Amino acid sequence: MASDGDIVAAVMCLDDDVEDFQLCGSTTMNTVVIGIMTMPLRRDLPRIENYVEEVVPKYSPDSFRTFFRVSRSTFETIATNIAAYPELHPRQPNAGRPQISIEKDLLMGLWYLGSQETVRSIADRFDVSLSTFNDHNRRLLDVFTLHLKTKFIS
Repeated sequence: MASDGDIVAAVMCLDDDVEDFQLCGSTTMNTVVIGIMTMPLRRDLPRIENYVEEVVPKYSPDSFRTFFRVSRSTFETIATNIAAYPELHPRQPNAGRPQISIEKDLLMGLWYLGSQETVRSIADRFDVSLSTFNDHNRRLLDVFTLHLKTKFIS
C-alpha cells in the first residue's frame, strides 16, 4: 500500500513541469503512478429503482404492515409529526441527485428497524447509496430520540 507521501509524489510526477524530480524514475513510484492512473472512477451501482414510488403503493394493508411494522394510517401520522423537524427537510439542491422525501426517509428507517436485512440491501432497495442511507437513518433516529425524550422525560 502506498503512503500519502508516495501518492503526493506520484501526482507531482504526472505534472509535465516536474522534470528533475528524483523519485519519478523509481520502480515504486512507477507502480504508484500506474495504480493512480488505473483507479476506477465513481461507479453508479445498479439498484432497485422506483421501489417507493411504484411498489410500496401497491402493497395491501397487511403487506404494508408486515414490511414496515405499522399500518398506513400510523405511517401517515408519524410522517406528519416528524415533518415539523427541520433536520429532516430535504435541502434545496443546486445540482446533483434528487432529494429524498420525508416519507422515503421514514420508510427506510422503518424497514431498517423492522427487518434483519443488511444496510447494503436496504440502501439497494430504496435506491440510495450506503452513505446516504446512513446519514438519513441517523438523522431520523436522532429525531425519534429527541421526540421520545421530550415526550416522556419532561
